Formats: sequence, structure tokens, C-alpha cells
Amino acid sequence: MTYACYVVTSFWAYGELQMAMDLAERQRAVGIEPILLIPPSHVELAKAKGIRYETLIPGSRKLNVMLLRDVQRRFRPSAVILADFLNYSFCERHYGLQLDDLDVFEAPVSTFDIYDFEQTGGRVDTYGFYAKNMRDISVDRYHHLLQPSPIVSPDPPRNKKIIKYPLFENLHRASAHDRDQARQHLGLSPRDRVVLVTSAVWQQTHRSYVDVLPFIAACRAALDEILARVARDAVIVSVGASVVGEAREIPGLRRYGPLPADEFDRVAAACDLYVSNNYISTSMSRVVLKGVPTVLIQNSIAKHPDGGYTWFGRKDAAPPPLLESVDRAYPFRMYPVGWHSFLRSVVGGNDFYRIMRHTELFDIDGSVSLIEAVLRGDDAQRSESARQRYCTQLEQLPAAAEIGLP
Repeated sequence: MTYACYVVTSFWAYGELQMAMDLAERQRAVGIEPILLIPPSHVELAKAKGIRYETLIPGSRKLNVMLLRDVQRRFRPSAVILADFLNYSFCERHYGLQLDDLDVFEAPVSTFDIYDFEQTGGRVDTYGFYAKNMRDISVDRYHHLLQPSPIVSPDPPRNKKIIKYPLFENLHRASAHDRDQARQHLGLSPRDRVVLVTSAVWQQTHRSYVDVLPFIAACRAALDEILARVARDAVIVSVGASVVGEAREIPGLRRYGPLPADEFDRVAAACDLYVSNNYISTSMSRVVLKGVPTVLIQNSIAKHPDGGYTWFGRKDAAPPPLLESVDRAYPFRMYPVGWHSFLRSVVGGNDFYRIMRHTELFDIDGSVSLIEAVLRGDDAQRSESARQRYCTQLEQLPAAAEIGLP
């Protein structure tokens, strides 16, 4: 039996786990049996997929090092894949594990690299600051870099170390019948205009950064204001660990907690528009490629402690009223962490970024106008043509089952 071991250390985010399980399931079809090393929070999801797993123990370096040795002894994996290297690089505080502990494996260690890290220069802007310790991180030690598209461009790899493949396979637009069934299941009428908004658990982990709380509050107020105005003629559906509607009432808001992938797909099929504030969301990627019109909300404004403003990548404008009482604000493509600069090389030249429409969070009037225009179908032909062109690009990549052992 040929084994591949996937090491997932992020316990608050599920995108990394989903990427690992998706690749594992597809490679299983060609005889590569997966083993997941996962936090306790992910156990039920692994069980549901029927994938063999071992559980990492929070706060116990000794037990986790023993676990790595035990997996090597029992299974002798032919490949080890980190999901992903950034999370593993900072997992010592949670699991006591260090990079050198991976040397216990006789097989080469590869990693998911959804950021094309080499191209960023290690400049990771987090909550408005550049993280100094990121400059010390290198992908040189890894055998292969797995770069699933669409988050990373499907352009040909720069070198043999990079492996690109489609993050999703066999995605199709929901049929009219699927849409009608989904709406009936959710109690929505065929005439309702429906807007989907999501939020992950990790997007609520900013509370330890006390100085950004006023900015986060302003972001929530801006999003709620946008959605409340849109809700005058549409139904807003919120999925996940969302705080949507806490800053102000949103008429007719429907809330759902985190959903399994198949149930989320059914909710998405019922919707006319998806609104996201996180470019690297795997859920957003899936929804966009299934043909649901999508608006990506970003922020390009920084406010400095001296009261001055900087606009990144756009013309200066009047300072937003919601930021007047905020001491510090920062740009983001991945709310609330930031990564506006870090993800520049990922979105630049990536046709996936061009499928969706983009708007500025604090341009409330402009955001409402854009969302209403998309709901009217004004952008339908352009976005669908862009999606089809991108799907053609993805078809040129090798399928996950064809890339072999990373």
C-alpha cells in the first residue's frame, strides 16, 4: 500500500483541511491511501469522509513528536504534504512541533502553497503591519509546492518544483431545476432576489488585537449598511460564524451556521449573488466557478495614527465618515487580517480575479449600486464569458489524480 500523509495544523480554519481532503480523495482513486494528521476540531469531518486520521494533541510537544514517529513506523508514507507551510511554521505554540521534527519522515516533505510565496518576497501585511518573522520563512526545504488553481493563476509553472492542478473538478452551473429545488428547500420564492454572505470562524479571531477593534467595528458597520440597503429589494442569507446584522438591523436576514459542503452548495444554488470579503476563501472559489455572480469587497484605505490617509492602488477620495473616529485603519483583501500587499502577486495577472466584480467597503453608495446592478443582470454576460474562459484554462492543467505523489 502506498501512503501519503497530510499534516493539517490549523484548528480554526477549514479551507486547508478541505484542500487536503479533496486532493486525498482524488488521489485515493489511483491507489494512494491518505493519512491525515489533524487537530481534534477536524475529527468529525475526517470521519465523515472515511479518511484515516491521527489526532494532534494541543499543548503536548512530546506526544506529537511521538505521533510523527509512530506514523513513520507504521505507514512509512511515500509523501508528506503540509496543509499548509505557513500554518505549520507557527504551530509550535499550539502543538510544540518544529520544522526539524519533520525530519523523522523518510519521504520528501511537500506543501500546499496557495499564495505563490516566493513571488511575495515574504512581505506579509497583517493587521496593518509587516510581520518581520515572515522574512525568515522559506519554501526551499520543500520537495514540491502544490499550487491549486483558481487562487493561484493556472499559468504554466515557473519550474519543476511547482505542481499546479485544479482545486475543483467537474463543477457545473446549477440547473434551473436545482435552483428551484434549493429555493423550495429554503422557503424562498422564485421571484426573490437572494444575496449570500459568509464568514469563517477564524475571521472572528482578531479580538486579541485590541488596537484594531475600532476599525473592525467600522468594517462591520459598513458591511451591515450595504446589506441593509440591498435588503430593501433582496433577501440576505448569512452562512457561517457570522456577525452580520449586529451593527444594524438587516430586514429579513436569514442566518445559518457553518454548513457541510453539499448543503452549502444547495444554499449557493438558490442565490443570485455572492458577497465575499476574503479573496482566498475556498468557498468563494467554488461558488464563482459554479457560475454564481460574485462581488468581492476589499479595502484599499490606510489611516495612520497622525490622522493622515493613504489610498493604495486607487485615486485619493474624501475620507469615509465611518473612519473619522478610528485611529488606525489598514487595507485588506482577506478580512480582517489584511494581506492586501501580500496577495498582490496572486491577483495580478490572474483571470480568476477578473471573473468577479470588486468594490470598496467604505464606498457604501458605490457598493450598493454595484450589487444592485449585478442583481439586475447588468454584468451577467461579461462575468459568464470570463468564467468560461477561465474554466478552459483550468482544463489545461493535469487532474489531481494525474500529478502522482507530491
